Amino acid sequence: MCAVPDLDSDDYKKGEILALEFSKKTGIPFYPLIRKIRETKKQHNLKLINEKYENVRGAFGINSQLLEHFKNKKAILVDDITTTLATTNECSKLLTMNGIETIYIFSVGRRIFSEEENLEKENANT
Repeated sequence: MCAVPDLDSDDYKKGEILALEFSKKTGIPFYPLIRKIRETKKQHNLKLINEKYENVRGAFGINSQLLEHFKNKKAILVDDITTTLATTNECSKLLTMNGIETIYIFSVGRRIFSEEENLEKENANT
């Protein structure tokens, strides 16, 4: 099990805290496999989906020494909340590039967009 690094703070790692609790409850070991390697803007301040994806592109790195714990080529990726899935997708790509073949996503919250917000996003992407 690993977690999506927190983009807003290096001090309070919400995904990691959730993953550690999930690990305690399930007995599945947690490893800090993914780390943030460059500064990013706060995702919730970005309005357009493509801005959110661009913001996290290349923002994460792998702790290659911990890959040995994922020998079965499977991982559970824990995120505190998902909205556009930009960070989850970026972390999943990184895991895939490093040999993880199956990724299960566990998220505590999911933001649901209003009809108006969905229309704004559609118009912004056309």
